[in-house]
Amino acid sequence: MTMQDVHISIAEVIEVRGYGLNAPELLSVAVSASDRLPLCPKGTVFDVENVFITSKGLVEIKTTHTSKVDRSYIPPEWSKGEEDPQAAAVYCLGAVLRAAGAEEASDVDLFSLVNILTVAMTGTRPTAHRMGQMARNQLRGRDPASMLMCVYEELMGDEETNNIDVGDLDDLEDDEFLDDEVGGNENSTRGQMMEEVTFY
Repeated sequence: MTMQDVHISIAEVIEVRGYGLNAPELLSVAVSASDRLPLCPKGTVFDVENVFITSKGLVEIKTTHTSKVDRSYIPPEWSKGEEDPQAAAVYCLGAVLRAAGAEEASDVDLFSLVNILTVAMTGTRPTAHRMGQMARNQLRGRDPASMLMCVYEELMGDEETNNIDVGDLDDLEDDEFLDDEVGGNENSTRGQMMEEVTFY
């Protein structure tokens, strides 16, 4: 099994670092998420525990029930009987960015982006695609996948270094087996010699 199957959540990044993501990292999350933002019908949301970074620098999101997240992740329009699954998903991502460090960031553009993602009026929120464009423009040419791969490697180490091939484990087991076999033969020979000495 390789490290490429292991994903890390935004919550884990915050826990390990002791602080959130910086502005370029948060913008990279927004860009990557814009292509794979899940719809959030009423009662379905996501938070920092459910947004994951992969070894390839991509973002994956798993939705969960509202009962499992803080109220700050719940779109305000639901309390008014309104429902727009895409707008709700955009709101959730805005709440994730805020909790992941945008609130402490000194980047004015990022702060403005998060505000528009979490605005109460659903008609004012950008679509996921538009959100991605806005975030990409603010990255000013930096590659979002590379930014997120750096975050991943900061926590998990370099994938090439960490990869353990199953074949390597098989070779290791074969070596141990040979060592045991050699040791067993030596013990057997020593036992036969002792018997001969005792016999004579």
